[in-house]
Amino acid sequence: MKSFVRREVLCPFYHREEDRRLFCEGPEADIHLQLNFPRRKAFEGYLHRLCCLDWDRCRIAQMLEQKYDEQAESGKGKRRGEPSHRRKNP
Repeated sequence: MKSFVRREVLCPFYHREEDRRLFCEGPEADIHLQLNFPRRKAFEGYLHRLCCLDWDRCRIAQMLEQKYDEQAESGKGKRRGEPSHRRKNP
């Protein structure tokens, strides 16, 4: 399957997508979460609503923000909002 990255995505934890599957940063290094959608319409709705618009409302993004907050507090890892694959704006 062909995978790609959408330019309109704002979520810093978005990784890529394939067909009706969405890949996000995972809870640990070199791990990605995969969300599978039963229908294309459900996939597109989720992607638009939570990856392109209100990514901070996404439960996955909230979990990952907490991970970076905890790492920053302990003096390990990156500061909040600096995921390992953070995309640069074009």
